[in-house]
Amino acid sequence: MPSSSTDDSCISCHVEGMHNEGKPLWSKDWPTEPGYYWFYGWCWRGWRDDHTPELHYVEVALDSTGKPMYITNGHFLYKAEGADGFWLPVKLPELPVQK
Repeated sequence: MPSSSTDDSCISCHVEGMHNEGKPLWSKDWPTEPGYYWFYGWCWRGWRDDHTPELHYVEVALDSTGKPMYITNGHFLYKAEGADGFWLPVKLPELPVQK
């Protein structure tokens, strides 16, 4: 079982499989860099009471002012609207080379 001596952004450290070589896999910190991420949680305020957390594939892109946007399943995720969950960067495979 992983140690609980990691930073506060770590998902509950007593959960099996949440660390890789002592590093947290999932984070409560919202990504700031463009790319693709997994989001596991609730998309809207109040959903925690009536819904189980869901896994979403999210694209993070920068808007015209350089602030990150979180796009998933035809809608956006916003902290202000109560989106709450954990983030994990998606590791994309190496793409095939066309000849």
